[in-house]
Amino acid sequence: MSVYNRKNLRTALKTSIDAALVGPNKVAQLCYKYQTAEFDQFIPSTSEVANVAIYVITSAGSNRSSEDANFILPEQVIFIDIHSFVIYEKENEWSELESEDKIDDMEVGIIEWWGDNADRRSDATPAWLEAHLMDKSDVTSAFIGGIEYRHEIFHFAFVVGNPS
Repeated sequence: MSVYNRKNLRTALKTSIDAALVGPNKVAQLCYKYQTAEFDQFIPSTSEVANVAIYVITSAGSNRSSEDANFILPEQVIFIDIHSFVIYEKENEWSELESEDKIDDMEVGIIEWWGDNADRRSDATPAWLEAHLMDKSDVTSAFIGGIEYRHEIFHFAFVVGNPS
């Protein structure tokens, strides 16, 4: 019996998001494929504070239901959350308005990325077959490493095939 491992999907998503959305002159500076207690790879300094935009990819459950435990469906559904983090504000350097504008830019980035990657059945070896955006996103605040961030969560369902 072979079952698709969520860590493989998180790795493939990080690669795809890195290529599309992360780097110089792109919407984000980092993407993690796991939940982290601190953004230790990126400590904002005065000159960098306007560039603090980070995506985080986390597992959010799966649907592997079957009435017969020996029967594995040819396709399974893996739920993944993609989080956006933007520093909230830093006095005299980065305002609440700039934070709100940046989280909106990151939302557009994820939606455009999803539009380009929703159906991958035609790929030679797709990491996922379909990507479905679930419900509305959630926007909150979060403290990470003692720094306050605007935080938006996008809920996705990915249809994956079983590994061979």
